[in-house]
Parts: sequence; structure tokens; C-alpha cells
Amino acid sequence: MTTVETLEPTITAEDVQQWLAEYIADVLEISESAIDFDTPFHQFGLDSSAVVGLVADLSEWSGVAIGIKSIRKNNSIHALSRFIAEK
Repeated sequence: MTTVETLEPTITAEDVQQWLAEYIADVLEISESAIDFDTPFHQFGLDSSAVVGLVADLSEWSGVAIGIKSIRKNNSIHALSRFIAEK
């Protein structure tokens, strides 16, 4: 009997970076080109409810369960993108 493996689509760090840039630009009503991927999240000026929304939406989109601690430990778009892509 042969087993069939289903492969889930792989999310790359670049995919996550693009998603985060779009998300943050939308929330802050700024251009995506104004987003620096190395800027710590707290410097974007997101309030706590925006961060909670970001965590929930990113977890749903990526299929990776993340929490506020993940953002604190991986405190930039570059760092969080790598973290999620490695999961």
C-alpha cells in the first residue's frame, strides 16, 4: 500500500515580509515603501490592540501559532519573517 503525503505550501521569509509591510502600512495609513524591515515593531507606533490584531491575523494567514512573545523576541519584520519561515 502506498501512502500519499500532502505538502502544505511553504511560506518564505519574503512572503511574510510582504504581508507584514502591507498590514502595517494599511493600519498606519502610510506607503509600504516607508516601512523599514529592520525597524523594531514598537517604533512603528502600533498600539496594543493593533499588535494583538497583527498577531492574530498573521497566525491565521501563515498557519503558524505566534504570540506577543514571538514579536518581542523577533522585534522587526526581518527577524519575525525568518522566525515564521523556519517553523
